[in-house]
Amino acid sequence: MLQNAAQPALGKPVAIDAETLHRALDPEHFVAVRAGLGGVAPKSTAALLQAEENRLDADAIWLDTATSRLDAAQQARAEAMAAY
Repeated sequence: MLQNAAQPALGKPVAIDAETLHRALDPEHFVAVRAGLGGVAPKSTAALLQAEENRLDADAIWLDTATSRLDAAQQARAEAMAAY
């Protein structure tokens, strides 16, 4: 089928066997071979999710620290105003 479609479009036959074509069109194979950075393979996706989870944890710590500092500053300001 591919050979019949390729001949008129390309002007020459395509040198690809049925197994190679089947593998190239297989969605599971497509996902599995994309294992590089940003790829969709499960291992790549798991690494990306772990990195984002770590970043989210760091952001939560930063937020807690910033909130505590703001609360302390507000308390110090209130005490300074009361003493004035």
